[in-house]
Amino acid sequence: MMDTREPITDTALVAAARNGDATAYGELFSRYQSRIYNYAYGIAGNREDAADITQEAFARVFEALPRLTGELNLSAYVYRTAHNLAIDTVKSRTRFAQPEALDMALEPSLRAHPERVALVQEQQDQAWQAAFRLSENHRAILSLRELHDLSYQDIADIMGMPRNTVGVLLSRARLKFKEAFRMS
Repeated sequence: MMDTREPITDTALVAAARNGDATAYGELFSRYQSRIYNYAYGIAGNREDAADITQEAFARVFEALPRLTGELNLSAYVYRTAHNLAIDTVKSRTRFAQPEALDMALEPSLRAHPERVALVQEQQDQAWQAAFRLSENHRAILSLRELHDLSYQDIADIMGMPRNTVGVLLSRARLKFKEAFRMS
């Protein structure tokens, strides 16, 4: 038998969580945890910081539940919280850490060709090196648009800027990334 129930909205889950429903908070966490972790990883560059940022972002969302009312864009709120924490984490370092190697889920056809694996890994390394040559804002805006496929309006809400500025900043970030990638 197929479940024909409508999915519960973020607004309904926030209201339930605000009233002490731990299951509702758990559902909110489940909806956003992996996206927030990946976003934080893209800015911070390592798993430990990304996990800490994700945990702290959700702790802050939980603390803010009593103040979250009405038709809230929860996605933008959670991303904005994680964004601020990630930027603070990066700024608190004395230097950028090289991002950890990504776990590549290689297709079986690639595994049989070590030279292809090496090429893919080299290109990934070049992309990470190029990304970490960008400013935090350029890296964040590219991540939100290209990796997380968020709208310009959502990005504007997360980064605290006008929607039109997002397009300009995204265009500049793409150009800077291309330049940095060529230099890698």
